[in-house]
Amino acid sequence: MTELLPFVRTRIPGPRSRALARQLRQCESRNVTFVSDRWPIFWERARGANVWDADGNRYIDLTAAFGVASVGHNNPRVVAAIRRQSTKLLHAMGDVHPNDLKLRLARELVALTFRRWSATDARVIFANSGAEAVEAALKTAAIHTKRPGVIAFSGGYHGLTYGALAATWQNHFRDPFKSQLGRFVTHIPFGILPLVGRAGPARRNTRNGGLGEAALPHPIEYYRGTARLVPRARRCSRRADSRSRRHRCAAR
Repeated sequence: MTELLPFVRTRIPGPRSRALARQLRQCESRNVTFVSDRWPIFWERARGANVWDADGNRYIDLTAAFGVASVGHNNPRVVAAIRRQSTKLLHAMGDVHPNDLKLRLARELVALTFRRWSATDARVIFANSGAEAVEAALKTAAIHTKRPGVIAFSGGYHGLTYGALAATWQNHFRDPFKSQLGRFVTHIPFGILPLVGRAGPARRNTRNGGLGEAALPHPIEYYRGTARLVPRARRCSRRADSRSRRHRCAAR
């Protein structure tokens, strides 16, 4: 696939994107798609690293659509595989009556990840979203460590389901639901190595109150989404891993 440079035909967002945004606001909850004078751009088609919007403007997608299109938009091999499968079975009943492709994918994921790093048994959980994966990590940490608290880093965004939301830093996501959120998360500044070194097994947080012993269930992210790139993340990760293993409070 040949990638093309950006090409702008209209102001951004263009008139059609603006019209579609106004129509969307009339039928979708305002809490889902952010709409303003500068947002959103309505995508119409994509190929490789390029995306075209509803007004014909062409962009280079540096996000790979949240990582979903990591092999490129409309990759011919992916499109062909989807077409083949669509003629056989579009949906099996997941955890009730699965398809053999679930088994094949689970084996492949385990072989490419945990079994390359460790001789111990490994398992996978298929999730619908990043927030659901975080929920699974929180539950895994609670079961594995038997500890009630969770350490999360300032600036981090983990999702909007209730467990993930409790670990999310941004107040504008948390505040409307604060009365219903669990108080099991301690937030600490990211990348301040002495502070990370003192974080286990317990630390008081003025936002959420005192906690008991804490677990660190979520992999440390080098790029924290809404909090941008953190240059010291790899060094911080090594220190946090070492400390959490010493206190047996990590379930990563």
